[in-house]
Amino acid sequence: MSFANQLPGVWRNTARAPLIVSHRAGGNEAPENTIAALRAAQKAGSQVMQMDVLLSEDGIPVVFHDKQLKRATGVDKPISSVPAAELPFLRERLPALLDEKIVINTRDFGAQGYTIPTLRQLLDEAGSDTHFFLEIWDDSTDLIEKTAKEIYDHGMQTRVVLGNPFSASIRDKCREAVPEALTLLLVSEANNLALLHKLGLMWVSPPPQQTVFNIPLFTGWERAFISKLSGWQKLKFQATVLMSKLLYSNLRSLTAALAEYGVPVVVFILNDKHGWEVGLKGRVAGLMTDCPAALAAYLDQ
Repeated sequence: MSFANQLPGVWRNTARAPLIVSHRAGGNEAPENTIAALRAAQKAGSQVMQMDVLLSEDGIPVVFHDKQLKRATGVDKPISSVPAAELPFLRERLPALLDEKIVINTRDFGAQGYTIPTLRQLLDEAGSDTHFFLEIWDDSTDLIEKTAKEIYDHGMQTRVVLGNPFSASIRDKCREAVPEALTLLLVSEANNLALLHKLGLMWVSPPPQQTVFNIPLFTGWERAFISKLSGWQKLKFQATVLMSKLLYSNLRSLTAALAEYGVPVVVFILNDKHGWEVGLKGRVAGLMTDCPAALAAYLDQ
């Protein structure tokens, strides 16, 4: 039995080109997690925006990844200690997350390129066919309930994927707050399913409905990340990469098996032709990238 027709339409047709999922709305081409990035990614043809949500000091959901403001703004404070209206501007020159040779001049994008937006402001800018991966980075009932309110106020409950790839508690709270939404499988759950598939046993413990299988696809981009680590953390991440390459060595077969359960596969963070080709060969539903315009041009060739 196939459950694919139960998915929102944007995920349904796996025969077409994969969806362009813009990581932080495309942080290699515009300032990450900003309205300017959202506009640029939508213009490029990206259908799904991965963005991050935290609470400001006065309890307003804002679009920002790090709990600390320093990397992106230069201000050494937690975001939870600053009211939304007083949040600092992004750095004038903001290095890209995975490639510090790429530096975004945030002032080139106007105020929408250096201002940390609220979730409401962001959703106000969304096109009628734009979907969101909203990742929640604090296990806070208040944050999740307020995020859910904005989603319902904008009528987007069937156009969002919610959760956190490492927290079952956050995922479960998101399911309760917005039952119509899709939620992220945990990385650990995804790995277990991949192992069951290799053993021919996925039927024993099939994936739950209304979920998205969202995994890192290590195609070389991880080297920049590993170079910043040392000691035990470095060894642990290298082991993670090795295990992942073993589990996902036949991505195309796994993608097809998950499609039978109506579960789309999204892979991240693919920013070059080699990575895109690996994802395309895997017939995944979505390619998550920091470079939505470049990926759109590549897919149009």
